[in-house]
Amino acid sequence: MTDEAPPPFATPVGLTRTDPFAQEHPAGSEFHQHRENKFAAGMDPADGLPRPIASTAQEDAYVPALAADTFVCMADRRHYVVRYPDGRTTVVLPFDGVREVARATFLPTAEWAAENAEHVPEVMQALAEGAKIEPIRPACAHYVRQMIDFPDNPRHRLVARFCTAQRTDTGEYISLRDAQMFSCELRSPRDTETERVLDAFDARLVELGVKERQKPFDIAAALDDDRDEAAFDPAATPVERSAGLGNGDEPGRGGIFG
Repeated sequence: MTDEAPPPFATPVGLTRTDPFAQEHPAGSEFHQHRENKFAAGMDPADGLPRPIASTAQEDAYVPALAADTFVCMADRRHYVVRYPDGRTTVVLPFDGVREVARATFLPTAEWAAENAEHVPEVMQALAEGAKIEPIRPACAHYVRQMIDFPDNPRHRLVARFCTAQRTDTGEYISLRDAQMFSCELRSPRDTETERVLDAFDARLVELGVKERQKPFDIAAALDDDRDEAAFDPAATPVERSAGLGNGDEPGRGGIFG
């Protein structure tokens, strides 16, 4: 006999206290050593059975931060500008110098107007002529977001991000979740500031290609034997060609044939 009290009854996750299995195998037994957790599974190519999938490298689990500098699809609201329908911009306002009076409709705040009285007439005149106060880089018209429940955990939410200008082979929109987009010419409206990144990249590749083409190709140096050059020269004499290819009895020495 022992005076120790039996351990408190604990119900495994997913079972009720009236479940026979839970009563026979409480937490702490060899059947339930830890809390049950869900995991992603994939097919093992060796036997076709499911096996857990877990990241083994830090790069696989890396999720980039959502930022306007590295995700050109989203709007850059750090500054606002007065923009005409033809794309011209005039006055620049800070993000806290505007207020949203309707969906995607902004006006200067009273505080900004008081501190920048000299610009108020210009802003009002531009608005009267059809201009609008917009983020310095509006969101792309092809960029859409959806808030859905997190897989396997309805209490949490996640935002799905897609590019509707592109589709996969199965017809689905391209997912932009946990991705970076530094520059894109599919943007609408286009953003010339970030497109300069593509221009600079292409200019660098063109420069490298020109330098490579300008280098003379030296066959003798490539083959490490000047006799091999004569073997491929149709203007060379038979003696010179045989020096590189050999004549059967006395094969040529050196190069790729010696």
